[in-house]
Amino acid sequence: MATPRPLQGFRTLQRQCIHAHHPHTQTLPIRLLSTTQPRQWRRAVRPPKDFISYEKYTEMMNKPIEEAMHFAMHGPRPLWQQNPKDASQQQQPPEEQESIATKQDPTAARLVPASPSYFSVTPRMVDDIVHLAGLLRRHANLPKLPREYVPKAIWKSAGEYSLWLGEKIPPSRYIRIKSMLTRLNMIVPELRRQEVTDAINAHLKDPEMEESKPEPPAIDEWGRGYGEGRRKTAKATAYVVEGSGEVLINERRITDVFGRVKDRESALWPLMATGRMGRYNVFAVVKGGGTTGWAEATAIAVAKAVLVHEPGLKPAMRRAGCIRRDPRMVERKKPGHDKARKKPAWVAR
Repeated sequence: MATPRPLQGFRTLQRQCIHAHHPHTQTLPIRLLSTTQPRQWRRAVRPPKDFISYEKYTEMMNKPIEEAMHFAMHGPRPLWQQNPKDASQQQQPPEEQESIATKQDPTAARLVPASPSYFSVTPRMVDDIVHLAGLLRRHANLPKLPREYVPKAIWKSAGEYSLWLGEKIPPSRYIRIKSMLTRLNMIVPELRRQEVTDAINAHLKDPEMEESKPEPPAIDEWGRGYGEGRRKTAKATAYVVEGSGEVLINERRITDVFGRVKDRESALWPLMATGRMGRYNVFAVVKGGGTTGWAEATAIAVAKAVLVHEPGLKPAMRRAGCIRRDPRMVERKKPGHDKARKKPAWVAR
């Protein structure tokens, strides 16, 4: 007697599904790994997830044709339908089953965050940008003032804005926020809505913080102006008083401290750039670093000390480059290199 072919029934079922033009026939969840004997599917290295074993297929074919059609087209039935032993659970609809499962497992219910930017790195900043962009879009057609008539607004600094939100704000994003605030501030004040005014006022600098600024340095009881400067690893402190132009660095003459003319000119460049040579006496103390660091650190210290006497020279000092510190530092030496970047000469043998 010939052995029956168990696969024939499934192929007939699959053919009937395809002829019925069922929407699930294009992606049937069942494929067979073997077409003849169970031993052949053992040769497969790693069967895909949608493959079923020979025993599973044989068990499926023993079910009525309706169950096989449901399994082939829709996959396995839900768990609440597969357990006929529990009659009370079987009679309950899927909605109640889901609510019961949610009550039993609190983690099954996912909490939806209030902000759509909750999972971003800076959610409060992103919400602020979205809010300002929405205001610009809704009030784009309102008339705007010329730039010379726009009311002056002092916005929060990047540090104050980060402290206000409690997040670390990238500089590029803060520049974008200030640009949007400036465009909102150009709207005619009489035509602004309350939401625009509230957004502008929320980003203005706090007047209390303006009052808490440190007082500018003043001349002490001996008529001295004090200043500090740094360059590389050198730190200089300078006292400037009105006099005949005497310069002492570490209680020595400037010619004894700086042998090169370039270093002397660099140390006294603030006085030379403003035409104050011979009008002030300079007493400086410098520590750390070499001669170049000493000279440039002394220049910044002298410039700040002179500004104590004459604050009006600040624009000229800034144009001459005497206010801002040079942030460059000496690059460290690396292992295997002669210096920071220099490598030893390559030798073939």
